[in-house]
Amino acid sequence: MEEIRDAVHLEWNVIDEWLEEDEPVYVHPRDPYTRVDILASSRHVQVVVDGETIADSRQPRILFETGLPPRY
Repeated sequence: MEEIRDAVHLEWNVIDEWLEEDEPVYVHPRDPYTRVDILASSRHVQVVVDGETIADSRQPRILFETGLPPRY
């Protein structure tokens, strides 16, 4: 079908592991167009204001919302 020729198809039974941030995905990737998710991560996140660190985490939670950038 021409309409879906360039669509991506994943064979889940041949993938060892699929992670979104640090959380395993077992069924299918989340829909990036309609979502509100909070995911655990192992990224190092620091918030520095005027040279002073006001937040520092190596286990942040990341908020994903449709149409907005990820927030830590």
